[in-house]
Amino acid sequence: MIMVIAINGEGLVLGRLASFTAKKISQENVEIIIYNAKKIVVSGQKKDILRRYQQRRKKGDPIRGPFFPRTSVGIVRRAVRGMLGHTSPKGKARFKLLKVYEREDYGDAKDIIKVEVKTAKALEKSKYMTIGKLSQELGY
Repeated sequence: MIMVIAINGEGLVLGRLASFTAKKISQENVEIIIYNAKKIVVSGQKKDILRRYQQRRKKGDPIRGPFFPRTSVGIVRRAVRGMLGHTSPKGKARFKLLKVYEREDYGDAKDIIKVEVKTAKALEKSKYMTIGKLSQELGY
């Protein structure tokens, strides 16, 4: 039986969340559900974040790729995918264990363990942008 872990993404830093998620999937082979994807944050100044993500969107060929997502769910999934070995068959199987949702709740399953990942206390004083706002700026 595969264990299911649910993570509330509200106020979490994207890189730290992606690292935690990739580590859990790789070591323990568990299914992970991330909800509240719109409220995950990217630290940094707004103009720098937008410039970096717009450059990623424009990179490559519009027909052959690479394709970078505009949705908040897609951005979070892409961040976790980058930390997994997604080109190998084992990495593809692990990536399928990840579920990301924009909604506020993860559902009513009985075998879910709810995990709270600690947020950075320094984030309160620093500048950041939510994934929901970022996806709006990218045109979603």
